[in-house]
Amino acid sequence: MKKTKLIMISFMLALILASCGDTWKTQENISGEVNVKNDGERLETIDNTPTGVPIVTITPTLTPTIQPLSQEEILSLSLSEVADYVRKSALSDECIALEVKVYDDEFWEERLVGKGRPYHIGVDFGAFERSGRGTSLVQTFLYMYPETKARKMPNGMYYMAYASESGGRVYYFASEENDLRALIGLPVLICGKLKKYSDFESISLGCTLDDVLAIDSTIEDYYDLFYHRMYIKDSMWVATNVLRYTTVHYLEDGILVYGYGALNDSGKLVITEIKYSPEYTLQDCRGRDIVYKINPLDLPSVE
Repeated sequence: MKKTKLIMISFMLALILASCGDTWKTQENISGEVNVKNDGERLETIDNTPTGVPIVTITPTLTPTIQPLSQEEILSLSLSEVADYVRKSALSDECIALEVKVYDDEFWEERLVGKGRPYHIGVDFGAFERSGRGTSLVQTFLYMYPETKARKMPNGMYYMAYASESGGRVYYFASEENDLRALIGLPVLICGKLKKYSDFESISLGCTLDDVLAIDSTIEDYYDLFYHRMYIKDSMWVATNVLRYTTVHYLEDGILVYGYGALNDSGKLVITEIKYSPEYTLQDCRGRDIVYKINPLDLPSVE
């Protein structure tokens, strides 16, 4: 009898030790040190084990690591390769500010919003969009400004931003809807503190560009462009739906666009269309929804 009890006790001890050994090995696998080189990756600790031992996991941030291409390399790409380059190099982590290239005020005036700019502010890019093997405005933009950084938004929209020494910023948009072949919608120019929709309550159809300028000094660049560097008397630019003069006002509570489609007796541009969206979404001249929402981290800082 004693011999039988001894055998039973030995057997039970063996089971307990075996069980403890397995638990110890599992514990070692869970809580052992993890040696990770953190190259732009975010480390997170998740406590989801019954024993309360944290597991260290690695969640890649969406910070791109693509090496910028030279002008020659950009020019040699096909349209689909340009699109792939933008997709892979664009920043999509919403918690990281976009690296915005700052240009001196002279370059800003001449090349980004002035007479030497590649594209007009105040004109819908849909009017110039080509398809197939036509010119890609995105490719041209990257060629002219090879240090461009793009932000990818959750809705399939992208934007590229440029800054001036004095604090202004201009944003150009692209979309997966046209396979990133061309810029889309209207450029957004922001200078100074953002205004609210209520600030423009006195503006209605029939008011002039001068009336808007009295409220928002941001459009001084538009004013100079429309009256001094473009041909406002040309019917192509006035009283047409596609190539219509517009001013874009990015507000705290939405986006506001005025379309100027007529001239009064004094030769002043008159508002013939008003669009406003608290969701920052407006249709372009081709009827596509363009989301103009800018990540707050990418807005100009106001002292």
